[in-house]
Amino acid sequence: MKIDFHVHTNLSPCAAIKPKLAVKIARKKGLDAIALVNHDKLLKYNDRNFKVIIGEEIRAKQGEIIGLFIKEPIKPGLDAQKTINLIKAMGGIVILPHVFDPFRRGVKKHVFELRNFDFIELNGRCLLKNFNNKVLKFSEKYKLPLIGGSDAHYYEEIGQLITEVNAETIDEAIEKLLCKQGRILKKSIGLKRYKCYFKSIVMSSVRKTLKY
Repeated sequence: MKIDFHVHTNLSPCAAIKPKLAVKIARKKGLDAIALVNHDKLLKYNDRNFKVIIGEEIRAKQGEIIGLFIKEPIKPGLDAQKTINLIKAMGGIVILPHVFDPFRRGVKKHVFELRNFDFIELNGRCLLKNFNNKVLKFSEKYKLPLIGGSDAHYYEEIGQLITEVNAETIDEAIEKLLCKQGRILKKSIGLKRYKCYFKSIVMSSVRKTLKY
């Protein structure tokens, strides 16, 4: 299976992706599943013909945390460990996104304080390779499972960084990835990645001003 574990929709103030079209593009790009996550909001979207994982990217006190397979939204601003515990209490999977990216709200140094998370993420939106390289080194040193996601906010970003695993179902894929049986694939979209990155910053500012 080829899965993009980090795709935003227009429910996030900084993204422009409609869920139905996201699925269409993901299928066209050869993906088998995507995880739709939004900033501090939970979109319960289902597609009969394509595997969609539901999740939320929660702004915890120490940084952002992704919860997949959760049943209810988790409010932002809580302690990061409490956020993790709430995700796990719902049977969810915890991902720490863009941990060492200084331009975004990863947990950064607080990663050393956190327990019971499932994956640390390689992120398709990191502007410099060094940010993901730090994640690689960290995961190797502490023997942590990796997962990959594009962090797409615009359609062209979908699938720019994915996780590939030999599995037939999402549950089997997660199980194997927890055992480090998978690989991360990156596809360059050239200068579009910078255009998308800065467009989302502008969009977020405008929508917040308009109280989107």
